[in-house]
Amino acid sequence: MKKQLAKEERLAVEKKIDELIMLQAEEQKKIDKAMVYLKWFDAELERIKEGRRLEIIEEQKSREFKAKEKIRLEKEAAIKAKQTLAEQQREEKRQKQMEKEKRIKEETQRKLDEEK
Repeated sequence: MKKQLAKEERLAVEKKIDELIMLQAEEQKKIDKAMVYLKWFDAELERIKEGRRLEIIEEQKSREFKAKEKIRLEKEAAIKAKQTLAEQQREEKRQKQMEKEKRIKEETQRKLDEEK
């Protein structure tokens, strides 16, 4: 009888151990699944961070391009302004030369008329 009770107790303990092992295996599966999700979330987060880094780099390149473009346009405007000023100065000089020639011609004509 004691042997029977000891055997039953041992079977009950073994059954309990098997149940605990099964529970532990199920918990380990849950942990493994959670780790897979965690790794996926980490990878997704890194992808998002990398995407944002690329966006920041693109924004920076865009700002640099705009700044260089602005400088280029300002240089072009300055060159055009210098050219316009030079053209105006040449035109003024030409006008003055024409007026001087006209005066000289008029004076010469007047002197000729006076001599007659």
